[in-house]
Amino acid sequence: MPPKFLKIFFITLTVIVGVLFLLSDNERKINPEKVRFKTTESAELRFKNLRSYYYNIQNFESSYQDVYRFRNAHVYKVEENGIHFIIINHWIEDEAFIIPEFFGELRQYDSLQIKWSNGKYTYNIGDLESAWIFAAHIYMGILNKDSLFYFNQASKEWMPLLEHPNEKNTEQNCVERLFYAG
Repeated sequence: MPPKFLKIFFITLTVIVGVLFLLSDNERKINPEKVRFKTTESAELRFKNLRSYYYNIQNFESSYQDVYRFRNAHVYKVEENGIHFIIINHWIEDEAFIIPEFFGELRQYDSLQIKWSNGKYTYNIGDLESAWIFAAHIYMGILNKDSLFYFNQASKEWMPLLEHPNEKNTEQNCVERLFYAG
């Protein structure tokens, strides 16, 4: 092969690899205030082919929904407070929702306040938009390596949230799917 062809080939290959690296979705920043539930066909196929292996799936055909729970989720003891995120894919409408599932005394709360180094958010339980924003703030806090805290309504003090490394990895992996779906 002529040397000029090899040079062009390697430059082109380097540019393609560079572009693919820059476009990878690992630790992609998101805007917590930009709520979206619509999913694309390609995002759903990507999730089903690449990421669904990591989830336990419940299919509710009567309501046209699939519910995904992360397989390697941290298992909370009875007295531990914690949170998991559930992904609900409403496949007939091409929409996906993320819902927090609380453990311990957090199950009794009507709202949950969280804070991190430069912000605070109050999640009102039962609101889908608020749940999306709540998950986005948690996700961005994990990516930014912020310490996350929740307001314990019984003791009236701020307590650490997702303090175990396994909890952070679980919630980051779970919420990534929804934020990259559209």
